[in-house]
Amino acid sequence: IAVSCPKGHYCPGVGNVEPVPCYPGTYADSMGMGNCTLCEKGYVCSGWAREMPDPCPPGMVCDSRGLSVPEKECPPGFICYEGTMTYDPSDSSEKRPLPCPPGVFCLGGVAINSTISWVPNKEDGKRALQMCSEGYFCESGSSSPSGSGPCFPGHYCPSGSPHPIQNPVGTFTNEPGAINP
Repeated sequence: IAVSCPKGHYCPGVGNVEPVPCYPGTYADSMGMGNCTLCEKGYVCSGWAREMPDPCPPGMVCDSRGLSVPEKECPPGFICYEGTMTYDPSDSSEKRPLPCPPGVFCLGGVAINSTISWVPNKEDGKRALQMCSEGYFCESGSSSPSGSGPCFPGHYCPSGSPHPIQNPVGTFTNEPGAINP
């Protein structure tokens, strides 16, 4: 009795007696497939016998076909949401890395648009936005705690400054990196 090849499997040629599971990096989303489909950019197909691909996880870039696991972290200075399919921030795709907002910096692999304190060796902190260090300012796309550089003389930069703040009238700072007027 002939039985249709199940989802997640392929049945090559004719006269098959046993379906073959799709290899990692491929999937079969319908019954009766003669071969499996390569996972598209922006997706991963982990494990055997996949029926559907999964979106690339947040903080990662899946920029080639046939991935069973993501191979690249989001570039420093950018956020990568679920399904990111290019490493190039200037790509016209909606699924590209997006610049880190002003006032914060992004280490490589940032996955969420919220700020939490970073503790070395803690994955949660690495995957989130980090406040720009006091005495420095972080423009959009910053990738380090010192961001775009130290505050200019005559300005001050508290933690999380997107740009230097001019000192109020009657106050001065003659050194770069001031944290208050």
